[in-house]
Amino acid sequence: MRSEGGGERHAARRLENRIEQLEYARDMIRELRDMMAAERFEMLTFQLEMAYLEASDRLRELHAEPMPPTSPPSNRAHAGRR
Repeated sequence: MRSEGGGERHAARRLENRIEQLEYARDMIRELRDMMAAERFEMLTFQLEMAYLEASDRLRELHAEPMPPTSPPSNRAHAGRR
């Protein structure tokens, strides 16, 4: 049997996971961009910069999404235990 807040907790975890994945990808893209810039690979640097900006924009959008409210835990599990 699923608790009432299970769907909300799942949605919150999914949002947190998407944010973590995008942050990781953005950090890797930044490192690659810096490496390509140091070697003067201008087109790759440009493309990686665009990818970095896109990831940053998506992160801003995800951070702006409201987190689903979390319900307080149900006392059903403790009912009858005294």
